[in-house]
Amino acid sequence: VHGESISSTLESHPPQAVLYALAFLAPMGSEAQLSHEASLCLRGFVQDYTSDRPLLLRVEYVDGLKKKYALLRGPGAEGSAQEHLLKNGLGRIQSKWISGPKSNDPIWRDTVSSLHRIQEKTRVERLNIWQYGEVVSDDEE
Repeated sequence: VHGESISSTLESHPPQAVLYALAFLAPMGSEAQLSHEASLCLRGFVQDYTSDRPLLLRVEYVDGLKKKYALLRGPGAEGSAQEHLLKNGLGRIQSKWISGPKSNDPIWRDTVSSLHRIQEKTRVERLNIWQYGEVVSDDEE
């Protein structure tokens, strides 16, 4: 609406949305096609849930810049978004999470270990990002 200012009562309300990054996984690189496939894969995972079957969000870590990293999980033992991406060869574990800030926490260790097993299986099968062998970022070296 042109020429009208936002009401001062609306301006005083803090933003209602919160941005989360997927914990444990490295961001997709410049591979546009794989990045698009990962986005579609994640969308498919999220769309499988309804108000009767909600997704659960567990914040794993908040960095010094207040960026929140979370594990997105289905109810029960249905798996996580991270597992879904790894099973489809559309993600990889970022090395900083293996010995991350909570690496002494047994739940953290179990999560990383489980994700690592899935990644190794996908790597051996050479799915998507693993199709040409090892994928290592210069930033992680």
